[in-house]
Amino acid sequence: MNDISEKMSMLSVSWPSGLNSGQREPKGRRGKTMTSLYQDSSRQRFATNTQTSSPISRPLIKRHTLNCGRLRQLPPRQRKAVKAYQRNPSKVTKIQWTHVLVALGRLGCTEELERAFTLIDKPNFYHFNALLSCYTRMGNARVAEGILERMKEAGVQPDQISYSILMQAYAKQGDVKSADRVFEEMLHAGATPDVVSYNTLITAYARKADSKKAESLKERMEKAGSNADIFTFNALTLAYVNQGDMDSAERVVDRMKWAGVKPTVQTFSTIMQGYVKLGDVRGAVRVLHSMQKVGVQPNAVSYNTLMQAYVTKENFAGAQQVLQQMLQAGLTPSVITFTTLIKAYVKGGNRKAAEIVLDRMLKAKVKPDVFTFSALMKAHVDQGDMEKAEAIITWMQRERVRPNNVTLTTLMQGYANRGDFRNAERVFAMIKKPDAITYNTLLQAYSNVPDVRGAQEVFMRMREARVTPTNTTYNVLMGLYAKYGDVLSAEEVLRDMNRCGKTRPTAVTFNKLMQAYLKNGDEVGADFVMKRMFRFFEGSGVQ
Repeated sequence: MNDISEKMSMLSVSWPSGLNSGQREPKGRRGKTMTSLYQDSSRQRFATNTQTSSPISRPLIKRHTLNCGRLRQLPPRQRKAVKAYQRNPSKVTKIQWTHVLVALGRLGCTEELERAFTLIDKPNFYHFNALLSCYTRMGNARVAEGILERMKEAGVQPDQISYSILMQAYAKQGDVKSADRVFEEMLHAGATPDVVSYNTLITAYARKADSKKAESLKERMEKAGSNADIFTFNALTLAYVNQGDMDSAERVVDRMKWAGVKPTVQTFSTIMQGYVKLGDVRGAVRVLHSMQKVGVQPNAVSYNTLMQAYVTKENFAGAQQVLQQMLQAGLTPSVITFTTLIKAYVKGGNRKAAEIVLDRMLKAKVKPDVFTFSALMKAHVDQGDMEKAEAIITWMQRERVRPNNVTLTTLMQGYANRGDFRNAERVFAMIKKPDAITYNTLLQAYSNVPDVRGAQEVFMRMREARVTPTNTTYNVLMGLYAKYGDVLSAEEVLRDMNRCGKTRPTAVTFNKLMQAYLKNGDEVGADFVMKRMFRFFEGSGVQ
């Protein structure tokens, strides 16, 4: 436990100023979509590529931007290709250009990626597919589709791989309709879908819990002459799990056996996750045993999933047993394992047990992540120990782990509970993009003072930042006005709540409004509010 005390010894916090900094988009590029920007630049690119006699200039890429550990992370072929590109782009071969594009995409060098593509003399479908893959990895489907169109304009016919990559881009964004549209375009263009193409679309529908469409695509694939593989069946399992139909999900395992496809650890882990969502610990344990009976050994994900099932039911002894089973199976607990157990003890209000798990985690040389620190932060805030809560931020700085909104909002909550709005404001300034929960926490800090003017200013700042108020926002304001018996302001909050369109008065709202009338000594008004509440709920169908 001495290690923990040493790590929490520093109390002063000054997060680097870069946390709040954000570069504005250049003025000339504002208002344009990435697709239009790509099309503008690509027209110039293809005009350049037609001039084969034009000299190839040195790349803009700087050696120091890639050699600081980043270049060493690339596979040997990609690393070699990038070095050749750095030395002299004119001597880069066609095959090496493909590796250069993939490498720059992995490193996130978007501008250099675009420029490298302009230097390729007559790019082929390998180069276009590499560029498509880069933007798919970045999650930019619209730009990827723009590349596909330019591919056609350049006289390079997209193949099933090109269309499959674009489908993956839309599926990654959760845009199933666009992925389906690209699939139909592929068929119309005469490209034959392969198993990967079908599985991409089946998985997209599975994530949307549309098992009927997923099953229909599987049948369509088999009629076209392609057999379902492990990825197909895993996607079907996911579809049924997302629907909450666990019987059908388990029947997929039997169907796999009949089809001669062996279930994997991912198959069973997905089913276990379904039972965890339903809060069915016995179901999750049964699937783990079934998994072992058919010769599939559980991995760390399987045990972490089972541990989460026990944590959900607040069975901390069961969660601890899962950790012991994991160690007996010869598996090394991951940061997820330890963090899940820490969260369990924090949820149960047992900070000492959480710190013991943390000590064990550090001795195992497992580095805490932002979720671990957030759980520890909550433990200290719940105990009202703000010194140790602040020390967590200092510890995160030393470990170079950036706090997220949850971490900082939890710290704010500790100060809000005390009515310490100055420190709450200090922490608020560290958050790059405050959300509704962040503003509500700051509002609660002023409410606990109580400071009406300060709370009103926070509400105005929230509106100016275009963050939509929630029920909690209005209820905190209503409670603040109720403390002073300010009936007029409380009624105005109720009207604003109804006008918002995204919020709806609750029993808590009406109760606080009644408190405002009672504080003002108006029992008749309070009685009238109660009648309004009953009429409101009856008219809304709420019992």
